[in-house]
Amino acid sequence: MNIQWPLFLLSIGLLLPPPRLSASLRKYLMKPRRDVNPSIHSLLLRWQNWADLVRACVGAYLLTELAIQISPEVKGAAMKGLTIEAVVLGCAVVVQTLRIGPGFQLIAPVFYLSGITVILAGYVSGGFAVFAVWLFAVGGAKPAYQLPIMGVALAVAGYVLGLGLPLILNCGLILLPLLGAFLFRKQLLFVASDPWANSSSVSAKKPTANSLSKSG
Repeated sequence: MNIQWPLFLLSIGLLLPPPRLSASLRKYLMKPRRDVNPSIHSLLLRWQNWADLVRACVGAYLLTELAIQISPEVKGAAMKGLTIEAVVLGCAVVVQTLRIGPGFQLIAPVFYLSGITVILAGYVSGGFAVFAVWLFAVGGAKPAYQLPIMGVALAVAGYVLGLGLPLILNCGLILLPLLGAFLFRKQLLFVASDPWANSSSVSAKKPTANSLSKSG
């Protein structure tokens, strides 16, 4: 087994979330709203979600396809390489899920795991799982069901098309946020856009019951 260290470190840099922005820089970026049960539309509007999808795809591809080169004739090299991938991806998913502030929150990394799934489980099995998740979501289901559906769809695809260790690892990665929510007794939050946000006015506020009654 041979590790291409520049690519390996680059993959880790992409898979880990970006460092916390300074207060001055955050003023120029739209602050995402964390919601337990947002609409699918509000999830799709957040550029952070799409950034997570892209960097997960690229980071996972670099890690699994380019950074770790396996020699087929060396016994145990494939398992050793998969173990390294499992450690890196497992830690990355945990860090992606956990948000520490006053206390801590758990974020459902649906976009992030979608990117990893397409690469790690293979374009056919992984693509089917991601397609099933978003088809189910667009059909009106609650976003809270997206991760369980992704895991089930991936397991079904593996059963039909053939199980492999990368696919089994992928199922485990999908279960990590759900396991964390169960152990810490917290709900998974979603990064969504604020439907009341008004970029043209800094002082824009949500309408209250009093204001609605006065306007009527």
